[in-house]
Amino acid sequence: PPPHPCTPSLHPTMSTAACLVKQLLLLQVLVRSSSSTSACEMDSCRDGASYLLQAERSVRRVKKSVAAAPSGDVDAQASKISPKLRFIITAGAASFANGLAINETWGKGLHNLVYVVGEDALIPPHPHVVRVPDVTDVHYPPTEKNLLGLREVFSRFHDDDWYLRCDDDAYVDVRGMTAFLQSFDYRNPTYLGRYIKGRFWEQDLMGIPDGMDGYAEGGFCEIVSNSAVRAVLPFLDGCVADSYKLPLANRHSDTELGKCLFRAGVRLTKVQGQDSTDMDYSLPIYVPTAPDSGRTVPMKDDPDTMLRSKQGRILASIAAHPLKQASHMALVHEWKSKLAGKLSRVPVYWIGQSASASKFYHMSTNVAMLTDATSLVTHIEAVGAADLSGVANFTPLEAAYDVEAMDSSVWQVDRDCKTDCFREMLAQAMSHMKAIHAALAANQPYALVLEDNVDLGPAASWKVQLAEYVEQMSAGWDVTQLLVRADSEVWQLLSKSWQARNRPLAMPVDAESAGAVYSSSGAYLISRSGMRKLCDAFPMRDGVIHVGRACVSSSGRLHLAADSCLLSAQLLPPGVDFARQVATPPLLADSSDVVESSFQQESRQLWKKWFDAVYPPL
Repeated sequence: PPPHPCTPSLHPTMSTAACLVKQLLLLQVLVRSSSSTSACEMDSCRDGASYLLQAERSVRRVKKSVAAAPSGDVDAQASKISPKLRFIITAGAASFANGLAINETWGKGLHNLVYVVGEDALIPPHPHVVRVPDVTDVHYPPTEKNLLGLREVFSRFHDDDWYLRCDDDAYVDVRGMTAFLQSFDYRNPTYLGRYIKGRFWEQDLMGIPDGMDGYAEGGFCEIVSNSAVRAVLPFLDGCVADSYKLPLANRHSDTELGKCLFRAGVRLTKVQGQDSTDMDYSLPIYVPTAPDSGRTVPMKDDPDTMLRSKQGRILASIAAHPLKQASHMALVHEWKSKLAGKLSRVPVYWIGQSASASKFYHMSTNVAMLTDATSLVTHIEAVGAADLSGVANFTPLEAAYDVEAMDSSVWQVDRDCKTDCFREMLAQAMSHMKAIHAALAANQPYALVLEDNVDLGPAASWKVQLAEYVEQMSAGWDVTQLLVRADSEVWQLLSKSWQARNRPLAMPVDAESAGAVYSSSGAYLISRSGMRKLCDAFPMRDGVIHVGRACVSSSGRLHLAADSCLLSAQLLPPGVDFARQVATPPLLADSSDVVESSFQQESRQLWKKWFDAVYPPL
């Protein structure tokens, strides 16, 4: 509904209708308190009844839109969130519905969420509401409210590790955000967010000082550590005063916060590198953009189509903004609720290089969104092709390596990359062996092994958690592939075989096609017996993995790619029975960001057609 017509300056006392609005919205929507307020004196307010009717309709509409979303898992995650994070929501005068949507979705049960409002906001005192003195609630841009509101919040909650200022039309995945921030030390003056430099033609008009390379774009959550807040406090009044020297059209609250932090010696931490081209991916944030211009849009025209077309990206995000309607917030929450907990009780070993910031943050936060115990998640630092010091006995193989002898279906190589290709493939295979050895040493009954370019979004459509999926599979398997790359002929044969076998959850890989037909080691389950067999073939002594000739076929060809070397029964020592199967349909896929070749694109399209038929999209 629009701002309440009964403002304190015009009506020192409020009508009964306005009092009801206060109790209905300001308590239920913003502070979720059951306490009552003092009775309001009777007074005439011509538009009060009309406003009340709009407010009640808004409440009913929002509650209806979120009623269908299962919130058990999300509520459980909210109750477990570390109290060291402080979510600061800037609430506007006309955003009661947004506040309700937050409290009914991602903010439900959060004890560390506060709303910052202006001094003139019609809100009764409450621990979750922070009022900024001498600041009006309708002034835009809300530079004063955001900057001085940070000081007011810190004065009341000064022991938190991180302060996240978000707009009230932002959706935050609390578990994913927590996992992301675990990679940083709050004791250092740290400033995080979606890196932006501003519109190129406006940069001079915004008064950005020399040496300041970007700032965190507002709305998505500007993240500031405790020590950074302490550093900027003495500068806030001066920053607000200086902001009024700028033209109103060029005065942006996110820019001013970045400038103020820069004045205090705190620069934006760019987790992706030197430019912003992929920043919204490295700090996983979904930004709805218009297809023609690429500009951010608030999803007003066709929100359902826009949201669904980007479902995978939203599921992989720790924040989505702007969601201008409560129904958008409810829909995203429903998807996130279905994603939460799908990897519960499953030991997860994901492989990636910490130096690749984009993939590292993407994968670490995504895995955290799907699990309920971070103790079951292990990051395996990938072996680098340039450093194979942790791998023994590979020198004779490298000397004998011949590109001409390579099976072209395993690795498409250039004739000039003899040494590099060998080392890249060996490093990939040995990265997987590091993960498998770690799982065996931890006495895991089985484990999920993931590479850092896998798309976990399809898990939201699974009918059961992965642990239940494992329990329903037939016994006796060593490896179950969850991700497959194949051509149309193989997909067709696999689908026909699946239907002929009465549609099992997984099917054994025939000996004839045990090589690279069902390629990809991007995601697979490995049982304890499978771990033992591979660890016997690739033993680890004093932290060094011994290769031997385990990746050499009977014909003498090398099969060093992880899918053919490790997952193929043909390449293990004679007499070793290795039961390999493939999930039908495969449960996961390559991330769309790494699908480049026409073969990969066709494979993903064929997979999605089959997957969607069995697991209908949300």
